[in-house]
Amino acid sequence: SDLASGGGRVVLRRLAAADLVQIREAPRPPFAGAPARAVEVAAPPAAGATLLLGDAEARSSWIDETVAAAVRSGGRVLVVVPEIADVPLFAERLRGRAAVGVLHSDLTARDRRAVWARIREGAVDVVIGTRSALFAPLPALRLIVVDDEQAEAYKSESAPRYHARDVARGRARLEGARLVLGSAAPSVETYAAAAAGEFSTVRLAPRRPAPAVTVVDMRAERRRGHIGYLSRTLVQAITRHLRARGSVALVVQQTGYARVLLCRECGAAVRCPACDIAMAYDREDGTLRCRVCGRTGRAPDVCPRCGGVDLRGVGAGTKRVEEIVRRLFPALRLARLDAETARGAEHLVRDFAGGRVRLLVGTVALLRAHRARPSLVGVIDADGPMYLPDFRAAERTLQRLRAAIDLVHPPAGVDVTAAGRGGGRESAAAGPAPEAVLQTRVRDHPVVRAIATGRDAAFYDEELAARRSFGYPPYARLVRVVAEAGAPAPARALAGRVAAAARAHHLDVLGPAPLRGAGGTRVQCVLRGADPAAVRDGARAIVAEIAPPAGARLVVDVDPLEIV
Repeated sequence: SDLASGGGRVVLRRLAAADLVQIREAPRPPFAGAPARAVEVAAPPAAGATLLLGDAEARSSWIDETVAAAVRSGGRVLVVVPEIADVPLFAERLRGRAAVGVLHSDLTARDRRAVWARIREGAVDVVIGTRSALFAPLPALRLIVVDDEQAEAYKSESAPRYHARDVARGRARLEGARLVLGSAAPSVETYAAAAAGEFSTVRLAPRRPAPAVTVVDMRAERRRGHIGYLSRTLVQAITRHLRARGSVALVVQQTGYARVLLCRECGAAVRCPACDIAMAYDREDGTLRCRVCGRTGRAPDVCPRCGGVDLRGVGAGTKRVEEIVRRLFPALRLARLDAETARGAEHLVRDFAGGRVRLLVGTVALLRAHRARPSLVGVIDADGPMYLPDFRAAERTLQRLRAAIDLVHPPAGVDVTAAGRGGGRESAAAGPAPEAVLQTRVRDHPVVRAIATGRDAAFYDEELAARRSFGYPPYARLVRVVAEAGAPAPARALAGRVAAAARAHHLDVLGPAPLRGAGGTRVQCVLRGADPAAVRDGARAIVAEIAPPAGARLVVDVDPLEIV
């Protein structure tokens, strides 16, 4: 403040000496300050918690050095990753520096018992695995690392419905170990905790030059008479990279997302007035429905935001994009990575990395293919996840776009410095400069601005303000209670009883609302309140009070990641 600067500091010190005020250092914003190099911060860790910010390569290097330091000091380490495919990447790097054991669900029961026995005997220094590895019986635990802490895979979808990040924090606290949460774009809850001083923050310098990022306004494209899924800017970029021996990955939002009603004039989706979440659009009967609170209504004729009349249902898939690319580049070797081709995903990525496939069209699963390393990434519908009927939609959009940009690498053998001097264009000597093209209908959205400017802190601050206004985490606790029955009527009746009981316990209730794809046999209520203990205790009392009829049950999820 103004008082804390200049001569005001003397006044504050005198007031503090008289016990009239307390002086506390304000927490440092997570993205503030100059980035550090891995070798400057890797050291035998002490107890506490750290948020590690940086791209995947920078984080991996820092984690490797910090793990090795912990082992040299006589401690043991847990490294937790979101996907099984990530386990061997860490294990390969660390095996030469420590005794490593791996734990994940693909192991046979016999192999799991053998690894567990080695851990208990003290023969393993570092355990690397997915979320269940957090329960490994490591003695002298010095360090717990949860990389990509924002990943949805860390939340268990079956009982016990725990989140790996929460378990890691609890175990680190109990055992006096340091906790490190790594991310390029952390969850809003973790960002808020770091901003409040609960975590220290290490921000790493990138290991390679950032790719040139171009944001294409698809509304402007349409005004110029270009109608289609691929903008002229993206088609030109694809052509440049293919001619210059590069490779191209096109990211399409996952099929199966709820269609939304979008205004082509302002780019906004029609949102629920109570929940501030995009409403699902049924084109056949012309209705909108909120998947959180259950509100329904006719689709409007004009945009509630700008009054525009050009409202359309939107949604595109990998097959459609593949057809367009094949028409534009008929001789091109391309492949598609989505749910239908998932069985051959490893083979597809290997062919792409080896140059046998030059262009890969994929869903968000492509964002986990770290070995792909395209020189150009094009995100067909960058704002697509924003229209998911979920309060975390904007956060997830930022995280996916950061992951897409993180995929981009120069082709093997290319002089990145020389390529960069081309201003994002290829030269005969250098090859194509790394590049990302993001197509969006809402260029002025905080997520898109953050990606375009590299200033993520502004997005997080705006997102936190919105969540405070509408009562979402981290400013409220949510408990999801799902009533399941063999038919819609008893499920609705059971959910109605839950809602009535919650209101009697003075809890806010979103719903009841039927869950999609369940034929009305699963109906949810989301309990909400600012006091975490009151919401938890209220949910516990409600479940104890309500006896479901035969053939029905209540499923409770505390701190759910999804509420649709």
